[in-house]
Amino acid sequence: MYADNAKTSLNLYMPIQSIKRNEVAAFSKFSVAFSDQEQFASVLNRPLVSLESLTAQANEKKQAYSSKHREVLVQELESQLAPKLSESQRQNLELLRQENTFTITTGHQLTLFGGPLYLAYKVLHVVKLVEMWNRSQSEFKA
Repeated sequence: MYADNAKTSLNLYMPIQSIKRNEVAAFSKFSVAFSDQEQFASVLNRPLVSLESLTAQANEKKQAYSSKHREVLVQELESQLAPKLSESQRQNLELLRQENTFTITTGHQLTLFGGPLYLAYKVLHVVKLVEMWNRSQSEFKA
């Protein structure tokens, strides 16, 4: 299972493999259109390969998001969830107001062979990642 130390690699069960966009151009014209990744450099400047890289990303992003930005986000989420806001949601929104709290976000693209089970797997993987990261350091919360 997952170890508790911060140096644990996130690829315990499967090695990380990369495929360059130009290698899959036959499958997607979209890939060709976005083959130049320079335009995404400010967002995708480091791969997530360890808990240390996640902490480094949080340190970098901390500079970009002020208390004012956080308050706008929290107020908007509260207004959207207001009629059915649970106590745990309220507590999480209070955490989000704090400058040392960050969200870990994933996306999901429909795949030919992944199916709905892959979405559940990704969600559970992110939950486990958050738990590991929170245990590995005390500077930030996710």
